[in-house]
Amino acid sequence: MEAIITLLIGIVLCLYGNKLRNIMTILIWFIIGYSLSDYLLSGIIDNSTVLFIVNLIIGIVVGSFSIKLEKISIFIAVSYITYESIKIYGFVDNATLNTIITILISLITGSLSLVLIKLIFILATSLYGGSLLLTSIPTLVPAVSSIINPLVLVIVLCSIIIQFKISE
Repeated sequence: MEAIITLLIGIVLCLYGNKLRNIMTILIWFIIGYSLSDYLLSGIIDNSTVLFIVNLIIGIVVGSFSIKLEKISIFIAVSYITYESIKIYGFVDNATLNTIITILISLITGSLSLVLIKLIFILATSLYGGSLLLTSIPTLVPAVSSIINPLVLVIVLCSIIIQFKISE
């Protein structure tokens, strides 16, 4: 039964991952808001029912801002990772100028990530859906175990093309 559910989730992610992006983003940020609220307020609020209601409200509020938070988070994460990755390279001898150049490159990279968010999300959901298929198909159909890797690769490549066609 678990393999069938994993297979179905893998197929949905491969084919409709980009279409489900907003729903998944809202759900993820709701969970983050709820969990963070629970972590921070569990020592302050003793009544479990009140704590649950407060956590739920905070989760809903954070989830409702999730689309804006998604873009800000991606921009910050990519900019920061780029900054940390390239700051060790000295573009020029002047340390201040080198820092300014590194910050500019990081901000440009962060901005580009927002332009490429659709591509990133399609690739991520196709690859993750493919990994779910890779684990579930051999369980359901043991005869394909020997050809599962190329089979899933073809499925993932097809799902990337399908998601781009669907999202046009």
